[in-house]
Amino acid sequence: MKKIAVMLLLVVTLCFAAEPANIIVKYDIYGGYGDAVMTALGNLYPSANIVGYSGSTWTSFTTDLTGGTDWDMVICEAHNYYDTTGSAYTAMNTYYTGGEGPVFYAEWSMSYATTLLSSMGVTGSSPVYMPPATHYVWDDTHDITSGIADWTYSDPGYGTGGRALTVSDATPVTGWTATETAGQGGICVANDGYSVASGYFPSLKTTDAVALWEQMLTFMWTTFDGGTTVVNTSWGGIKALDQ
Repeated sequence: MKKIAVMLLLVVTLCFAAEPANIIVKYDIYGGYGDAVMTALGNLYPSANIVGYSGSTWTSFTTDLTGGTDWDMVICEAHNYYDTTGSAYTAMNTYYTGGEGPVFYAEWSMSYATTLLSSMGVTGSSPVYMPPATHYVWDDTHDITSGIADWTYSDPGYGTGGRALTVSDATPVTGWTATETAGQGGICVANDGYSVASGYFPSLKTTDAVALWEQMLTFMWTTFDGGTTVVNTSWGGIKALDQ
């Protein structure tokens, strides 16, 4: 009986997926769009400490990001405001290069974030104006894109389109041309294999924005975390408990 109980405990432990404890988010709400990322995070990680900064709150976001909290994930989807001092991008770059957790970075102006983008494997970007060009899936088998059919997104009212990204060792999974074309990347998996640099704003998606965010976040976290909590228990140790 003890042996069965121990085996069941081991199976339950091995199948338990760890959730992120602390997540920090910089996002924008305007014209009825922008909060899909917060909804998706709440759906996926209801027990997590999710700290969000909306609008022109870059100083507070940066202070919190660098304030000593052990952040498990950093999300920046800035389709309205950007940090003219560059302090936030320096802080995100330090977090990214330290391998502390997944980073999602998307912004309507990327001119102050060249170091962060370079670290992520993106060498440049150019504007895509509203109404945005049709967006295309370049890898329909990827966990981010699988099952997402409609990639249309809307202008909240201030003319933001997106960015077409040029990559070095990041990997585009979507883009602004029908076939994979240099300099036209959209959603790009960064060179760490789990972060994302994006010229496409998921929260501006006309339909299923939350669903896309949930797929994006699940890919990022499970790829980084491995999806399970591994217990260092040998079969010999298990057998020894069968007394």
